[in-house]
Amino acid sequence: MDCSRRMLTEEMMIDSFKLLVPSLSYGGSNYKGQHGKVGIVGGCREYTGAPFFAAASAAKAGADLCYVFCTESASSVIKSYSPELIVLPLLPETPLFQNPTVDQLAVDLGYSRCLLTPNISELGRIAKAVSVPLEGTMGSDWQKNTQDIAEAWGGPVVLSKGPVDIITDGKSLLECKAIASPKRCGGQGDVLAGLAGTYISWAMKKPAVETESREKCTRGDGFEGQDMDNTTTCSQRIMMASLAACNIMRTSSKKAYQSADRGMGAADILPQITATAKELLQAN
Repeated sequence: MDCSRRMLTEEMMIDSFKLLVPSLSYGGSNYKGQHGKVGIVGGCREYTGAPFFAAASAAKAGADLCYVFCTESASSVIKSYSPELIVLPLLPETPLFQNPTVDQLAVDLGYSRCLLTPNISELGRIAKAVSVPLEGTMGSDWQKNTQDIAEAWGGPVVLSKGPVDIITDGKSLLECKAIASPKRCGGQGDVLAGLAGTYISWAMKKPAVETESREKCTRGDGFEGQDMDNTTTCSQRIMMASLAACNIMRTSSKKAYQSADRGMGAADILPQITATAKELLQAN
């Protein structure tokens, strides 16, 4: 293994993320929006479920305010799903690049504060875009190249969804092996995206922790000599938050399947999120 790369431990990273979870207390000074304002961009006449599940899961995870930026044809439908969501019909009805006149569209690679959540097929398309060769036919074996893909991309953290979720910034790597539902239904990726949105907002917002908590974060693979204030990189915080999101998504889907069996859908996962998050993060 390249000595510049490292495998981080799941337990250590979850413990580190717990230090970034905002506290709630009766009679405290919390105000609306302090603990997460999450925006979901998406939704059109044909697809209204995906942005709803992403925004609803962000709210169930603990975000104070959740916005959905969608087309006008989708806005009334999404509003009817939940009065808690702030739905803004600002997207055009027709694609911005419906008839492009360019041969290729280049995206700047400096997005270090982003998270990509590709499934296996999408991972293959990203690999092709950054010129990372993948062997064989499409399958979970492609995930072994996730770290190479993230390194070649040179920016976002990549969360490769599969039998094992792999999270990497190209240097460090995490694996989430929590047991999930045996049924794969539409909307699970959207729920994961919403959870990650809330947790990343918490991770990036909290500037520092108490001295005694910092000591807990300076032990373990890859974090020696670092504390949880500004010396913790953006990608490390995103990876912590993403790991928490994966664990909670997988465990919530397992609970939903145990209740709904083969009839499980993404809507059955939502009621499981809050209690599951409290169990994992021990948040008040």
